[in-house]
Amino acid sequence: MEEEKLSRRGFACRLAQAAVGGSIAARTLAWAQGGADGVVVVDLQHEDFAALRKVGGGVKVEVEGRDWPVIVVRVNEEILAAYSSECTHWGCEVELPDELGIVRCPCHTSRFDWRGKLIDGQAQEDLHQVAVEIGTVSTAVADKSWGRIKKEQHKERMR
Repeated sequence: MEEEKLSRRGFACRLAQAAVGGSIAARTLAWAQGGADGVVVVDLQHEDFAALRKVGGGVKVEVEGRDWPVIVVRVNEEILAAYSSECTHWGCEVELPDELGIVRCPCHTSRFDWRGKLIDGQAQEDLHQVAVEIGTVSTAVADKSWGRIKKEQHKERMR
């Protein structure tokens, strides 16, 4: 296997990603369900998404099948915005919007608004948008054993 060679700048960028990404992940990372059509489904009843219950709230979520976490922000009472946390400049992981609604890249100071639109910095384009919808992410398991389920099915058939 060939070794990947990093420049000093590339190494510094990856180091910053690990430091910042790890500290953010420790307090804001949740799991969302990704649909086959690429839509991210968030369940506002789940405690991991509590920040999205109010306008301006945001979370960073891991989505199965995606290389980068997705940032989801409550724009208004009916609309959520979602975009990749990968900066379009050099691929560093951007932070959640701050109290002013600014999303910052820790590597080269690109700044985006709370909807992922480029404000300024070295990036040349907006953060990549991701389709999002509010729904129920079902991971519940029935409180019955397989044996009980089979017995109930048998009783139903015997009636």
